[in-house]
Amino acid sequence: MASNAREQIALALVTLVVYKKLNLHENSLFKVAGLSVLTHFILSNQAVKKFLRLFSLKFAEGPLDRAASLLLKAPPVVKEYQKEVNQVLQDTRKSTAENWKEFGELIKVMPEDGCTFSSLTSLVDRMAAVTEKHVGHQYYSGSIYSYSYMKDKYGNKKHFDKLESEKLFLENAEDYSKLAISLGELYTYSFQRSYLWNSLHEAEFGIGYWLNYQVIRMVGELYGGEADKTMGLVTSGGTESLMTAIRLYREWGMINRNHDIGQGVIIAAESVHAAVDKGCTAYDLNLVKLPVDATGRMDIKTLKAAVKRAGTDLVAIIGSTPSYTIGVVDPIEEMSEIAYKAGVGMHVDSCLGGFIINFLDHINTDFLKLRGVTSISCDTHKNGWAPKGSSILLTSSIRDTLHAPEVNLMFYSAYAIPEWDGGVYGTPSNPGSQHVAHVLHAYLAMLRVGKSGYRKIANNIYRVVQHCTKVIKDEPRVELIGDSEANLFSFQINGQHTGWDKGAIYALAHEMAKRDIVVSACSGGRLHYCVTGRSSADQDFADRFEGVLKESLDAVAECAKDVAAGKCQFPGDAGLYGTMEAAMQPSAENTKSTAEYYSNLLLGKRVARDCVKSHFYGLLDPFRTDGL
Repeated sequence: MASNAREQIALALVTLVVYKKLNLHENSLFKVAGLSVLTHFILSNQAVKKFLRLFSLKFAEGPLDRAASLLLKAPPVVKEYQKEVNQVLQDTRKSTAENWKEFGELIKVMPEDGCTFSSLTSLVDRMAAVTEKHVGHQYYSGSIYSYSYMKDKYGNKKHFDKLESEKLFLENAEDYSKLAISLGELYTYSFQRSYLWNSLHEAEFGIGYWLNYQVIRMVGELYGGEADKTMGLVTSGGTESLMTAIRLYREWGMINRNHDIGQGVIIAAESVHAAVDKGCTAYDLNLVKLPVDATGRMDIKTLKAAVKRAGTDLVAIIGSTPSYTIGVVDPIEEMSEIAYKAGVGMHVDSCLGGFIINFLDHINTDFLKLRGVTSISCDTHKNGWAPKGSSILLTSSIRDTLHAPEVNLMFYSAYAIPEWDGGVYGTPSNPGSQHVAHVLHAYLAMLRVGKSGYRKIANNIYRVVQHCTKVIKDEPRVELIGDSEANLFSFQINGQHTGWDKGAIYALAHEMAKRDIVVSACSGGRLHYCVTGRSSADQDFADRFEGVLKESLDAVAECAKDVAAGKCQFPGDAGLYGTMEAAMQPSAENTKSTAEYYSNLLLGKRVARDCVKSHFYGLLDPFRTDGL
């Protein structure tokens, strides 16, 4: 039930009680009105609201669940609860760390120089051999549906030839082409060996969590993260990374701020990616978008005011590095400090700039060293050169009332459904069955390219960005928007100089596309171009861009004459863009005492759910020694 509706019902009930107690009659309307105002004033008081909220039921929550939540505010109960949950966590960590030993040495930091093709195919062979050893002799109920991995006369496999590629230089288009071909062969080969690996079945395919652990550490290190503090998931793309982060903040708010569904608030600049809107819509949060400052970045003064207005409904602030439309980096350090002081999360969306901004000297990307940053999204399938779709969601510690003083945000990712009649069910995030290939490919891409390769790619891209922005600055008919700090730039028609209306910018986009440079048409009369390795590998691209821009502007100028004469209009299309059983269902037969019965009745489901979550929490990082 919405909070406003609860307040109205409470107001009506209190007024009715007072009316009856004071024996007020129909001619006492003035008194009734006065009492109504007084009651409304009392119920609108924040302290009273907070007290009443303790006893209100959340979405899909029953009276026993609410009683359990209230009990968990008592220190002795919390202590026993944490003991149960942490025991599951430590058991999972111990067994996982032992099981991982046979997979080989862990890689927590990306190598400076890329690995050879043959060394990586050998690595894939070793991983496949270990995995197939465990699944080659049994018949499973489900899990593997084809006649695969069976160790008999039909189990022989043919492999692609292992093509060795020379060391990466990345000095010209030919070098970039060799890298692309090398990665393509590597992905094809590794997919053939791994396409049936299913991370849902951790006993058979623990390789998935093993790979995830390393990918998260390699990317986390690029953002200043420490291996023993950073956690996360490899997702299907930037949208899933952002949406998952938003769901985690909603769950955190429901536990830590007693939020109802639809109550939580997320604050972001109006330049934030549309996936944030999508996440807030999907998970029923209120997105507050703030206008940017003159540079296109989050306005800190406006942010502070918005945080104050949101109060305890706020769950997170989101910043971009860089923003999709303009290409500028939000003031993450200042924003994270505001988030920390407000006691909420701070997400950094680095999907578009990841693997570029990390290797540019003028941008400090040690965001995970900031005490307010609690999550980061970064796409491996963009500038990381991994196949579509793979992205990274990194998480760090956030202050927590139940797992005081803090817990890694990833704890709130797991789904736990211990009461399912098919058995105890849980997953670390939204997907159920899913292949491990996207995790494996992100892993192989980083090992193949290496830091030195990414550094060359990033600086070459930024060199092209600087050249193209200079071209725009020197052309009076267009004007640059923002500072273009990373891998994209944005521009618009200079209306004061040309006298053209807003539709001219889209005519310009059409003319440039005719000349084989396709820019992105954004709302508000803006175009942007995101420079990738495809563009920067061509040493003549910047000069090509200059020529195409001038030719296209000349064509628009000719069209403008017809528009002015009323013969036509500019186009206006901005582009689209068992113990468990006793806990769940206690009875006289499966409980030892009356105290145990009521303990399981009130706390059983909550403990069971969080034990399942702890299991996945432990799988994602078995080497941590702290509790929740």
